[in-house]
Amino acid sequence: MNSGLAVRTQGGPNADHVVMPKTDPWILYYLPSGCFNPKLTLVVGNGVVIDPKLLTQEIGLLSRAGIKLGPSRLFVSELAHVTLPRHRMLDRLLYERGIIGSTGTGVGPANIDRILRIGVRMEEFVKDASDPKKDLWAHRKSVLLRIYGNRVHDTRLLRRAYARNLRPFVTDISAITAKACQNGDPIILECSHGVLQDIDLGVYPFVSTSSCVAAGACSGAGIGPTRIDHVLGVLQAYTSRGGPGPFPTEAVADDGGFQISAVDRINSIRSGWLDLVAVRYGARVSGFDSIAVTKLDELSHRQKLKICIAYKCNGRKLEEFPTSPTVLSRCHPVYVEFSGWKCHVSRVKSFSKLPQEARAFLKFVEETVGVPISLISVGPRRDQTILVDPDVVPT
Repeated sequence: MNSGLAVRTQGGPNADHVVMPKTDPWILYYLPSGCFNPKLTLVVGNGVVIDPKLLTQEIGLLSRAGIKLGPSRLFVSELAHVTLPRHRMLDRLLYERGIIGSTGTGVGPANIDRILRIGVRMEEFVKDASDPKKDLWAHRKSVLLRIYGNRVHDTRLLRRAYARNLRPFVTDISAITAKACQNGDPIILECSHGVLQDIDLGVYPFVSTSSCVAAGACSGAGIGPTRIDHVLGVLQAYTSRGGPGPFPTEAVADDGGFQISAVDRINSIRSGWLDLVAVRYGARVSGFDSIAVTKLDELSHRQKLKICIAYKCNGRKLEEFPTSPTVLSRCHPVYVEFSGWKCHVSRVKSFSKLPQEARAFLKFVEETVGVPISLISVGPRRDQTILVDPDVVPT
């Protein structure tokens, strides 16, 4: 066992998860960001929905780049569900008919099968496909035909292509995490999606199909909730979201010239001013112990900045976040304005060296949310992260 665990807990292949361990950007789909730290053991949790082809390709790509990912370092939960061709087919169909927003990767339909108890888990997928008696899909075929009709795809080719390569990594991850807890090893649980996309607590139906709150990270990693020492909430210095749904602070043409980042534009991400009504809600339902503020550099060289502190809806002032999409679509933001800073902050190494205007902006966030800021990101590289208080975040 290495000196700690990095665990990806839920979701599917990340849409835009770009990390920069040094100078070159890497796009990660399934593996946690800790894969670039050779001291960490890597875990893909049972809350993750896995595309066997994509996971195999990611392991191969990183291995060829010199990242050691053998079966003694990487563990994939045997309880994680598998994305199959029929899931991507249904995903595209639902998206084309305007029923849901989707990345088209089949995660939602795979989770539908999961809830219907006709899904395929990794422990089944990696069984020896050469023995027809071990084909565990046979008893579900009649149900699948009723749901998917003639579009039910044969999974045997998929198993023959990828099951053998993935088999050494698949195991009971709860035993791995339990041993790490027993040894006192540090564990970081890496969630996917934001709180407002949680299947239960988000703005339904404009949500993902997994549990995105801190409690969901426990079940997705096979760890009991009493083992959690610290919940770090990550938010951008402005608010963004992908896909449809109400968005009170979304930037409009006459909104003070707010321009989203180039990366957001490329990926069709909707952006707007920082919404602390939503952040307070996220902090409450996930129990944030501290906050990491990212992309502070994106707000540089702006004359004025805005932060939403409440909504106006049908003549009433709302300070609590409404999860009803009908109510939220009628909400208009109540803003507090701040002076911007006219310099880049990407080379700043400490909170005290940030411009006074940036410090005032961050202090207001901290006081309004009621949770201390422990990390500030002023650029995409890891060395562009300011650790505000080393005593706040466990190391």
